[in-house]
Amino acid sequence: GMGTPRVMMTCAVIGQAARTAAALCVRHGTRPRELVPSRLEELQQQLLKDGAYLIGVPNRDPRDLARRACVTATSEARAPDGTPLAATNVINGIARAEGPEANAWMADTNAPAPHRIELAWPSAQAFNTVHATFFTQSLAPERFEVEAWDGAGWRTVVAPEQRLRRHVLAFDRVTASKLRVTLPVPAGLCEIRVYDEDPRDVETARRAARKQAEPDGPDARFPWEPPVPTK
Repeated sequence: GMGTPRVMMTCAVIGQAARTAAALCVRHGTRPRELVPSRLEELQQQLLKDGAYLIGVPNRDPRDLARRACVTATSEARAPDGTPLAATNVINGIARAEGPEANAWMADTNAPAPHRIELAWPSAQAFNTVHATFFTQSLAPERFEVEAWDGAGWRTVVAPEQRLRRHVLAFDRVTASKLRVTLPVPAGLCEIRVYDEDPRDVETARRAARKQAEPDGPDARFPWEPPVPTK
């Protein structure tokens, strides 16, 4: 009975990889046969950036500013085995749990709110997009804030109010030496990425976020579900 959904998921991830590879062929003017030996790393890193999971391949994207940041947090929880859910996990290159490794930061549940994780650079960086990936959608916060240090204080640059596992948050470009994510409740945060993107990519991310935020219509149900009663 689960054969069809299983094959659908397999086809979906193959389709994502094929679409991404085709885009790189167009970008670099190369043929598919030539792409793998010469640009396999670029293809893998783009797939990871888009939210795909590649076993044994961590984030090594040179454009990700978060990888060069110093990461601290207001507190750190511990896993059941005593392993710290450390702040540095958000830049370890792995955006989900793998085996016994949580690969996530979580604030201590006994620490007072709000809970914050901060990225700091030796010099100011320009950026306009932040990726935030949580454990799961159900364990993600309903709301959180991304703030930048403007030299005099913290300024909120984006504050999503939607429960998603993975956010791609675009905003007007800022230049700051520090960035932080503020959570009202402890939540497992697996990855933070920071980019200075092309304006076209910023608009694409904004459009996708608006689409995700749209409420489901009356027909947003599985075929076997009964119609939603109306008043």
